[in-house]
Amino acid sequence: MRKAPEKFKFIKLPARWIAGGFKKIVSLKSFVTWQVGISLVVSIVFSVIVAIISRAKGDNSMEFWEGVRVESYGMVMDLWVIGTFLLFLNEIANRRNENKRYEDEIDDFREWESDEAKYRILGSMKRLSRNGVSKMELSGCYLKGVNFEKINLSGSSFVAANLEGAYFERADLSSAKFYIAILKEATLKETNLTESSFFMANLLRADFSRANLKDVDFREADLSNVDFREANLQGADLQKAILLWAANLTIEQLFLVKSLYKTKLDKDLAEKVVKQCPHLLEKPRK
Repeated sequence: MRKAPEKFKFIKLPARWIAGGFKKIVSLKSFVTWQVGISLVVSIVFSVIVAIISRAKGDNSMEFWEGVRVESYGMVMDLWVIGTFLLFLNEIANRRNENKRYEDEIDDFREWESDEAKYRILGSMKRLSRNGVSKMELSGCYLKGVNFEKINLSGSSFVAANLEGAYFERADLSSAKFYIAILKEATLKETNLTESSFFMANLLRADFSRANLKDVDFREADLSNVDFREANLQGADLQKAILLWAANLTIEQLFLVKSLYKTKLDKDLAEKVVKQCPHLLEKPRK
């Protein structure tokens, strides 16, 4: 049994991130941006001018100063709301710029087959994950042997990526794209792969035990020696795929697939398909 590599920790959106954001909001230094500062100065100057003019006219009534006090409280509240809103917009802009920088760093090391490139890409992925990003562009990246256990990379693109020996157990890879990717001996046990695509991917000796493979595209993929123990293959498209020597693959699982047109099967399974579900061997209608 293959031992899982050391886990690469992805940070979700933890309480630490929320607490940090709260500290920024209540911090006077973060709150008093130049926009709020200017508004505050203008409001104070305006209040002083009104007070001087009113005093010059002899209006020293308690009603006047009570009105000034009430309006001052309202002004402070308005400044608080406006300042918080501006800070929120500024935080969004900063986060967007950060994410763009991390994506550019991934792009800089794309197609570099070296450990240094792998660790640089992983560092950027970690930061993107911390910022709540799950959909990443990782096409052509060298990520051999990396541990992605339990992380969310739904919708990500791994086109032509090298993921040999990668560990994806219990990860969310729904709608991910693995066109012509290398996933030899990859572990995808209990992984959510709903509507993902492995078109022409190399999955030799991969482990899909108890994985959700609903509506997955396996067309022309090499699935030789793959373990399908208790995997959900409902709606999976296996046209022209290589399924020779597949482990723990049953006829009951194949009943649920979308197509087995020109699929290479072991002799015993092929005979069962011909007898029990020959329609799966027909060319699908467009």
